[in-house]
Parts: sequence; structure tokens; C-alpha cells
Amino acid sequence: MIRKILILTASPKDAERLQVHQEIQSIQDKLRGDRLTHPKKHCQFEIVLKCARPGTLLDDIENEKPEIIHFGGHGTEEGLLLEDDNGHSHPVSNAALKRLFQLVGNDVKCVILNSCHSKELAKSISEYVPYVIGMEGAILDRTAIAFASGFYKALGDGKAIESAFDRGSIAAHFFDKGEVIELFKQKSLNRLEKIWNNTQHFVARTLDFVRYRIGQRFLLLIGLICVGISVALLLPGISGDRYNSLQAVSEALCSDQVGQGVVDSEIVPSSQEKGLISSGETVLLTYRINSDLVRRGAVAFKQAEQGDQNYESAISLFREAIKRDKSNPEPYVYLNNAIARNQAREQTRKPYVLVAAIPASSDTRRNRAEEMLRGIVDAQACFNGTAQKNCSDNPKEYLLEVKLVDDANDPEEVVPKVAREIAQNRDVVGVIGHFSSNATKVALPIYERYRLGVISPTSTSSDLKSEFFFRTTVSSRVYGKKIVDQIRKYDFKQVIGFIDPLDDYSRNQWNEVEKLLQADGIRSDAIELSDQAAEQKIDRLNSNEDYAYVLIPPSTRTDKFTSDAEIFQKSARIAEKLSQKRGSLFIGGTTLYSSTTLAPNGSAFEGMVVIAPWFARSSAEAEAYAEIAADKWGGQVNWATASSYDATQAFTSALSSIDETLNRDELRGSIVNALRSVTLSPPRTSGTPLQFDGEREPTKEPLLVRVVRGRDCSPIREGYVFQMLPNS
Repeated sequence: MIRKILILTASPKDAERLQVHQEIQSIQDKLRGDRLTHPKKHCQFEIVLKCARPGTLLDDIENEKPEIIHFGGHGTEEGLLLEDDNGHSHPVSNAALKRLFQLVGNDVKCVILNSCHSKELAKSISEYVPYVIGMEGAILDRTAIAFASGFYKALGDGKAIESAFDRGSIAAHFFDKGEVIELFKQKSLNRLEKIWNNTQHFVARTLDFVRYRIGQRFLLLIGLICVGISVALLLPGISGDRYNSLQAVSEALCSDQVGQGVVDSEIVPSSQEKGLISSGETVLLTYRINSDLVRRGAVAFKQAEQGDQNYESAISLFREAIKRDKSNPEPYVYLNNAIARNQAREQTRKPYVLVAAIPASSDTRRNRAEEMLRGIVDAQACFNGTAQKNCSDNPKEYLLEVKLVDDANDPEEVVPKVAREIAQNRDVVGVIGHFSSNATKVALPIYERYRLGVISPTSTSSDLKSEFFFRTTVSSRVYGKKIVDQIRKYDFKQVIGFIDPLDDYSRNQWNEVEKLLQADGIRSDAIELSDQAAEQKIDRLNSNEDYAYVLIPPSTRTDKFTSDAEIFQKSARIAEKLSQKRGSLFIGGTTLYSSTTLAPNGSAFEGMVVIAPWFARSSAEAEAYAEIAADKWGGQVNWATASSYDATQAFTSALSSIDETLNRDELRGSIVNALRSVTLSPPRTSGTPLQFDGEREPTKEPLLVRVVRGRDCSPIREGYVFQMLPNS
């Protein structure tokens, strides 16, 4: 049996340096060394090492599904210190961590908090995890290392967790004679309590699914039926106080209070595609740690929208949600919207409404949804006058509302539905999105029919053409030219492309490369990335010739790839194979300009040149923008955030220049005309001037970066970073 241990480390550069490396080395040595000397006694252990970052912590746990989680780092009485993308400390409260383990506790057997002042946190999360180990007060490095050595030595010997804890405590006692380490066990549950808790969990998950897919009125009926059946099954074995407790829970589950706090009864009109569209009435990023507070804010927002009250209650709840998780952009959007609506009531004029079309419920693209929203939120704050810097010109003091639309990155079913609803809403003056070229391609004819302007910050396909379509990232044609310029520079005569012909992005970018190569008389051939024999085909290439290799993975899942992870795993295997070819040039498409390329696959991609839409250190203005954004969001931002910021800034610039007396129908055409003449200098963009040419393409060039070794925040290994090439 393989037992997985997830080790999360944080050693911020602005805090006292810990001997985390030594602690982890000790764990590895104990498990590895004892297994070699007594192989038949031991289970197999898989150790996964991750940097404890606030933005990825939940994803790391859900993706790895460990049996044991070990945190090594600093702790305070208020919580743990994690590490942001810049290597600085990022405090996370005990309440937020408790909520985290409430979500993932069912899959975790043991949590070790090998950090100072973690006793109270350990005690609180033991409600959801069978075994939790925490430290009382401050603890010495050597004590933490001694405990870890003793604990994992016993665990490797096949001992139970309680027995392993005893052995670890004895080892630690030689260094610190106080009772500083405690084990908390989850309260044992009798059979009926387990049935009841499991039923509650099932009902909650069912209600959440039905709320999203079916609607609120039917939801309440399903909830009542489920609870009724659950209580009926339990009644024969329950009496007295236990029955009264269950009855109280059952009544609460159906009450207005829980309906607002858990089920969000009646907050999503059926006309809004079952919760796919929201200005603040419902929650799209339901997986975030602070989603409960956002949900309560959404209930208050909806009540204010119906005229029952002003938006102050919603504003307060959204602000509280932001304090709990500053990296979640959704409550920022709703906060800005609530403030705008409050002010609009006083001014008796409605805010302008822009739609942000994002892949919020796409399992593989929800991170991109957040990245896009961060840029959109920052520009919205600029226009509404709530940003930290003067970054927008809004002399008429109009306000901007951003309506979120979840297209699920599903061009076949979801995109056409939401696009029609967006286009038919006369309050909407423009669209930022969609994420993928496939989704934009489906939506664009609908927007064109309703004369609605669209700026995509991320769609690159050069097939996207319309007098109503603009973009702030460059097209595949421009990317293709950049790739071919590199091939010409080193005078390669043969090029091999690795692509997915089923993906619009991958196919389109390779087609642009091939056109230019053919014009120059350079031979080219393509190998399908999904081809099982792709690696063997590399082996069969003529070893006497120097090749340029171009790797362009798909932008999303296709029939051949079922997940992003599968795409990057296959790309990494191809990259590793290509790295063995001497004298070759290895270029990656824009899909590889991603943190997933650097970790855990950095060694495979080392030396690869990647085409980058934006780079934080490309100019003083870009660096200044990145620094402000990173300070706000608690971590480094990327090109999708920068491009989305620019797209929103372009729209707000157009809004500032139009005739405010136009009716809403005339407004759309006027905005599209204004976009054609938008000119923004770097202080009002993410770092580069923004202007559209006659084809409504941005007049800028992509950059070249290389994957190189560099400092990762992990204290146990050197990582990989993107480094900008000179004169790129």
C-alpha cells in the first residue's frame, strides 16, 4: 500500500529563517533508510513537497489527496505564516484554516503542525481530521526536527499514529522538557451520529448541486424530502435530547436563516441561466475559502436589488470576505458593484455595465478565471475612483458595474446560451472575454448581431475577425512571426512542430508558423502531441541534421486529452526527449507561459524559449504595475491579469469619451467607434502603450523568455523561473 505524505513548507525571507530543509531531510531519511534495512515491515510512502502558498494551498491538497499533511514553518497564536510568490510572509488565520480542513478533512487522516503556537489550531481542526498534532507556545528548531524524526521513524516501522506520536514526543523531550507537543483526536462518533453527519453532508452537497443546475424553488422541495427521509430513518434508534437536537437541525435546515446562509434561496432568477450570471446576487467561485461570506453578501445584495434595503449590508459582508481571503477577486467585483449601485441611487442614474465572460466552473481553467478577474477588478476600481493610484480618466464621474458570466469554457452548450442573454440585455455596453478562442468564436456572431463590442484579453486565434472584436493580447499570426524570426536568426532549415490539430489555438498558431516557413523555403512537419508514438518519431529523426522544435500544446481539453495535467505531462515528456538533441532550438507556444511549466516540470523544459504576451520585468512601468497588483492580491500576477486590466482600461477610456445623452441602443455603436481611437500610455496600462490598428489588433510585440534555474520559494530545492531574453 502506498501512503502519501504532503509536506507543506514556508520559510519567508522577511521572517526568521528555519531549518525546514533539515527537518524534511530527516523525514526522508527515516522513511527511506528504515525501508531499506527492513523492507518487509514497511508500507511504501510517497512524499510530495510543496511550498505553502495561500493561492494554491486548497488546490494542492485536493489534487494530491494525501493521507498525512505535514506543515513546517512559522506559526502565531492567530494562525500560520505562509509564503507569497515574492517570498514574503502571508498570514492565514486559524478560522480560515479551520474552514479549509472542514472542506478537505474527509480525505486526510493526520495533520502535523510542526510550528510554534499551533495547539489551538490543531484542536479546532480536529473536528474534521482524525488525528492532529500541534505545538503549545514557541518551539525550538531542534525540538521540531527531533519530533519529526521520531514520529516518521515509528510510522515507517508500521506503527499506528498514536504510537508514532508517543515515540516522536519522547525524542523531542530530550531537547525540550516541557509538554509542548499535543495530539488531538477527532471525537468518536456512534453509528447513528455517523449516519446523521453523512446524511447532512450528502444533503448539503445535493442542495448545492441542485441550486447551481436546477433552481431554487425545486431545491427547497428536494431539501425537505432528503431531510425528512433522513430523520425518518434515524428515529427508531433516537430518543430524548438526541431527537430534539435532530429536530432542531431539521427545522434550521428548512428555515429562512439557513436558506440565506447555505442554500441562497431565491437569489438567482431563473432567467439568468441557473446561476451562471451575477452582478453580486450569487457566488460563482464556490470553491474559495471565503465563499460562505460571499454567499451571505450575495443574499444581502439580492435583497437590496429588490428594494428591501440599501447595499450597506452587502458592502459590509463583501469587505469581511476580502479580509478573510484577499486573493479571491469575486467579492471585490461585488463590493465595487454594490458601492456603484448605492451611489447610482443617490445620483439617479444607472452605472455602465460591462460583462466579464470567464470560465469560472471549468475544472481546468478556473485559475484563469481568477487571473482575468483580478485585472478587471483593478481597472474597475480605477474608473470608479476607489483605486490606490490615479489610473483612469473619468471626468463625468460615471460608475462601472461588472457583471460576471460563467461560460464554463464550454463552446457547445453554455457559451451560446449566455452569449444570447448577454447580448439581449440592453444595459450591457461591452464584453471582456471569452477566455479561449473556441468560446469566443462561438459567441462572436451573436454579439455582432446585437452590435456589442468585445475585447478578449486571452483569445489569440487569427481566425477571429469582426468589426466589433478587439483584443489586448496579440494574435497567432504575430506569435507565429515571432517564432519564425527566431528560427531565421539561427538559420535552421527544418522545423518539427508538436501540436494538437483538434484545438483551435494549437492548430491556428502552427498554421501561421507553417505559412511563414513555406514562404522562406524552410521545411516543416507536424507530429500530433497525442500520438502514442511521438517519442519514437523523435528518435527516428536524422541525427546528422539540426532541427528547430516548436511545441504548441492545446489551450484546453480535447478528445485526445482529458485534463490539463495530462497535456502538461505529455508536453514534459516530449520536452525531455528534445533536450537530448544537440544543436537544436526549442521554442514553446504561449500555453507554456505558465507556472505549471516551471513546477513540477521545470527540469524538462529547462532552456526552452517561450513566447510571452507580457513580462513583469520588461519595463519600469510593467514592474510598477506588477508591484502594485502583487501587493493587493498577495502574490505575483501574470499575463492574463495584465491583459484583462488593459482590456477594461480600453473600455473605460471609450466610455469617458462618448456622448452621455445617447440611449442604450446607440451607446453600443458609439463605444465600438471610440475603441478604434483609444490610445493609452503605460501609466494607464499594465506597462506597454495600448492602441488598436485598422484590424483592431493591439500594436505591440510579444516577448521572448527562457526557462532557467532560479530561486523557488521552497527551502529544499532550487526552482525554475522565466528569464526575459535581451532585445526580445
